[in-house]
Amino acid sequence: MTDKKTPGTTDDIEATRQVLAARRAAATFQRVMIAAAGRRLGTRLSSSLGTARPVSWQTLLEIEDSVYCHPTIASLDTTVLETFPRLRDSRWLPGDVGVEADLNRDVDDMPVVMLIVRSLRDAATQTDVESA
Repeated sequence: MTDKKTPGTTDDIEATRQVLAARRAAATFQRVMIAAAGRRLGTRLSSSLGTARPVSWQTLLEIEDSVYCHPTIASLDTTVLETFPRLRDSRWLPGDVGVEADLNRDVDDMPVVMLIVRSLRDAATQTDVESA
C-alpha cells in the first residue's frame, strides 16, 4: 500500500494558505516600499534631460528603515520579512553612506530597496526620454 496524500487534505489546504499569505505579504511589502521611495525621492529620480540622478546609500537606508517601521510591515510574519534581503544587514554598505549608491549592479542578493529604487529611477528616466 502506498502512502500518497489525497489532494485537498488538511495539510494541502494549510500549505496553500501559507503560500497565499506569503504572496500577500510580499505584495504588501512591495507596495509600502514603492510608496516610501516615491515619498522620499519624489521627482528627483531623473533630470529634465532624462538622465538618472544619483541616490546616496543614506537615502536608501532611510527608505528601508521607514518601510520596516511601517505598522503594516511590522505586523507581518518575520519569516516572510526575512526572505527580503536588507541593505542595513548586507555587505553592500560602504564606510561612507553619504556617497552615491551603485544601483546598476545586477546580482541575486541585491537588497530590495536597491531593486525598487532602481526600477523607479529607470521608469522615470524612460518616461522623461519619451516625453522629450
